[in-house]
Amino acid sequence: MKKIKKFLRIDFGLTKLFFDDLEEIINILKEASEKIDINTEDFQIESMEEFGELDKEDLNILRVETFNPWIVLDIQPRESYIYAGEDTLITRGVLDKIKSIFRRRRYKFSWLASEFISKISSPLIILLLFDYLILDKKAIFMILVIIFSSLSIVNTIFIFSLKNRITLAKKSDKKSFWRRKKDDIILAIISALIGSVIGAIVTLIITKIL
Repeated sequence: MKKIKKFLRIDFGLTKLFFDDLEEIINILKEASEKIDINTEDFQIESMEEFGELDKEDLNILRVETFNPWIVLDIQPRESYIYAGEDTLITRGVLDKIKSIFRRRRYKFSWLASEFISKISSPLIILLLFDYLILDKKAIFMILVIIFSSLSIVNTIFIFSLKNRITLAKKSDKKSFWRRKKDDIILAIISALIGSVIGAIVTLIITKIL
């Protein structure tokens, strides 16, 4: 009788990692395995110092692989995950530590695109059909259509504006206010514009009805 090997995989949300985080992740993997391969889109990296030689400020593609145990960390612009070929106490510990790093660097509000909107889309569509076909409340139907369309627009904006990024600078490095707050400012402007449009349209519909 031979025990079947089980693999482990953890998918991460959209994140922005700093050089400190990358260094911490690689050190965790080095503790688990003596052999480690680090590859960007164009180069094989032999040491952390070589990241400073790259002619770019950010990375969107990175693959880190260890052997014995076999663990793969794969970061792409739209997805990132870590995979272990065998479920052991060692691999579980490594994956949990790295998961905590990605969790603290997850983009604010990224859950809106990945979870919230996707979960409410189906119930809202059912409500739209019920309202239009059974209740025959065309005004309410239009309001719901506007809300659903707006949520879909927000979802699309989040999906296409955010991507995984590794900033090759330490988090403690001082940056301009715009560089530090750019994502928050853009999201605030988008939210304000969408909210204003929804409010204006809903007000217009209600005024026409009454």
